[in-house]
Amino acid sequence: MFFNNKLSSDLRFALNNGMTSLERIIVHFKFESKPLLEQISKNKIKILYFFPRINLICLKADAKIINALLEFPQVDYMFFDEIGEINPLISIDSGKNFKYIKSPLTGKGISVGIVSTGIHPHDDLVKPINRIYYFLDLINSFSFPYDDNGQGSFLAGIISSSGCSSEDAVKGVASDSNICMVKAFDKMGKGYFSTVLWAMVKLLSLSNEYNMKVILLPFEFKSTNPIIFKSFEAIIEKLNKKNIIVVSAQSTINAGPSLPSSIEKCICISSINNSKNFLRGYKKPYIKPDFYLYGENYVSLCTNEFFIPERNGKKIYSKRIKDKYRSYTGNSCAAAYTAGLIARLKQEIPDLNYKDVHGLLRLNSEKITDPLKYGYGVITSLRINNLSTKE
Repeated sequence: MFFNNKLSSDLRFALNNGMTSLERIIVHFKFESKPLLEQISKNKIKILYFFPRINLICLKADAKIINALLEFPQVDYMFFDEIGEINPLISIDSGKNFKYIKSPLTGKGISVGIVSTGIHPHDDLVKPINRIYYFLDLINSFSFPYDDNGQGSFLAGIISSSGCSSEDAVKGVASDSNICMVKAFDKMGKGYFSTVLWAMVKLLSLSNEYNMKVILLPFEFKSTNPIIFKSFEAIIEKLNKKNIIVVSAQSTINAGPSLPSSIEKCICISSINNSKNFLRGYKKPYIKPDFYLYGENYVSLCTNEFFIPERNGKKIYSKRIKDKYRSYTGNSCAAAYTAGLIARLKQEIPDLNYKDVHGLLRLNSEKITDPLKYGYGVITSLRINNLSTKE
């Protein structure tokens, strides 16, 4: 049947086996979307997200709605909204914490966007001044910052912690930078493709207002869907055109490609532990990870995972956290540290583009002959902390 070419194999299987419930469906359309949108509106179909520049619609649909949409010539392809997950934080105590080295550059005036699990209003992020510049909750629609998982707060601390609760002992690599957080992953660390894509589009739209120069994407989608690949690629390309540097973490599911880290202009970071163990890289479609970073046991911010930030629309203030800090290891920690480093560089020269930043990192990395293992090099902790365009 001709219409079968418009359906992914799993969606076609669901329809053939009596799909009855409303599901999150991605519709990719080929050209003018107005007639399609009019029909969707007429039938009171709930649109979750609309991406006109990349020809995507995310909506809730059952079998009847899907069969009706198949009749439209504008509809090119439909598939289930895929689920990704955060790059995990790993608790391994090797007895030696990663060392943050001070620098004259602190990321002052620069905002770093993060798509993650949220951000807790930890003292080190709101004192002496509030550096949570922006918060958007796409999961539970709360208006005020919170983090029911912990990843977002921990990575934000690696970047921007003031160190006020530790007398500067636990201070972010870009301690004067600001954080713009979009919560697109739930308390289990799961998030839909469309939600994540919307989060990235939102950060792009806010970049001028908040002087956002770096975006951290600490998650992974193990997808082979070319539409998902091209969608991530299109948004990252738009970010790069505004000289916003995108940083991601290598997948920990396995060493193969994942999204968005396999996109060419997304700087993918992996980590090597103190025993020099690492995940193997790859070279197709591009050499990834771009760089490795030594270090484990990053010390950063704890969160109260049970904190609810509002009740009946009114803000609730979090109780003081007893344990302010903890340590984790993981590629996302190394990626966050690299994002903080780039915020320092952007403080010095705001208009540095992707090629500039990538080139500077390459110049300040230990060259390893086998790119299948090490990408373009290993950034040592001392050199990465002191990296400056003036050197």
